[in-house]
Amino acid sequence: MISRKRRHWLGNVVSGHLISFLRNVCGTSHYLFALYGEMRRIPSISRLLSLVIALIIHVVTGRAEQRSFWRFWDAQDGLRESYTRTLAVSPNGTIWAVHGDVDKMSLIDGYGITMLPNLTRARVTVSGAGQAWARTERNVYLLQGDNWVSQPIPELAEHTSRFKDFEIVPLEKDCVLLLLPTRLLHYNGASQITTVVKQAGQTRLGRFNEIIRSSDGGVWVAGEHGVGKLSSITDEKSEWAEYVPDSLRMRDFRQP
Repeated sequence: MISRKRRHWLGNVVSGHLISFLRNVCGTSHYLFALYGEMRRIPSISRLLSLVIALIIHVVTGRAEQRSFWRFWDAQDGLRESYTRTLAVSPNGTIWAVHGDVDKMSLIDGYGITMLPNLTRARVTVSGAGQAWARTERNVYLLQGDNWVSQPIPELAEHTSRFKDFEIVPLEKDCVLLLLPTRLLHYNGASQITTVVKQAGQTRLGRFNEIIRSSDGGVWVAGEHGVGKLSSITDEKSEWAEYVPDSLRMRDFRQP
């Protein structure tokens, strides 16, 4: 058995080492010494060690959050303007910043900033191969060199819904999927051929809402009544599976 005197001495030693550690981590403060005073009154070593562990976790995680490294860019750093409407990140880490009603968008690669012609109200998406596509309210563009080239897709000319009802997901080179509320399209930019992959009326999903890329190279399609998974995507072939939870009475699925 450890004597009462020995326990107090050991508690003081542990407390002293802890305070030295906390001073190095977060500096001297009145709050720190108030904690120290409370710790000296704890006779039980087991309770003291519990408090030590809790304090270390709290202080270290708090300091880690305070030391998070943030970098900021604005017009003074080379952006075309500080206001940014949308952002996209390419596979190599380059950030595409689309601004407001200005003539250029900004590309940030961590070393410098370059400019490309801006598209008003555009949302840029970059494929796994690094090919950049952009969509506006009524058009799809493919970046060729340093210029955005509008793609002739008649189905978009017929589409009159709001901006957010129209989504794109780039696939292999020169190909992209387009999601409209009533259909899913496959477009080949090299041949300029559009193919209907799936009509909303042919599924149990109802109206199509959103499309996102899956981790295995396919895509998820969120609909009014459930979600669908499209895989093995090519011009001529694709595999489709549906997940509609009828018994849960859930509606308007998004972000699958």
